[in-house]
Amino acid sequence: MNHIVFDLETTCWDGTALAAQRETIEIGAYKLNPLGEVLDDFQCYVKPILAPSLSVYCKNLTRIKQDDIDRAREFPEAITDFLSWSEDVDVYIAWGKYDRLILMDDCRLHRISSEWIDSSYLDLKKAYRQKKGYRHSINLMKAAEKEFDGFEGEAHEALTDAYNLMKIYRKYMGEWGV
Repeated sequence: MNHIVFDLETTCWDGTALAAQRETIEIGAYKLNPLGEVLDDFQCYVKPILAPSLSVYCKNLTRIKQDDIDRAREFPEAITDFLSWSEDVDVYIAWGKYDRLILMDDCRLHRISSEWIDSSYLDLKKAYRQKKGYRHSINLMKAAEKEFDGFEGEAHEALTDAYNLMKIYRKYMGEWGV
């Protein structure tokens, strides 16, 4: 069985009421075999339907261009591709509970089953905090700085974030209980 380490980028705004309408706009992931070897990677943009125009804040934070979103497929097609790519999965791994909740919300919005993410998810942020004995969780960038020479690449790019998350996951492979 394979392990999928992934990250999402979502629609976002700088402190406005629209924050409750977040949708996936990018999926980045790595497929690992049970030994932690990288089998493949996956990246795609996703066109949101509730707020199809990205905010200036979101474009600056993620560096995703509106043209990329305009050309992207909507969530049902993107998630179908992702699930086909991630066949034979034992567990989906992300940093925090947020990515799981967003996927569940997107599935609900598009009337798609979310059983696949609901039943096999590892919140590595929580597991890392527990492993290290920290009283409070830390962000992925801080964890990468503690574990390695720092965070590699630009934060808030889904595939880059997934890469840094994968490095932490692989460092303690076999100690996460999956």
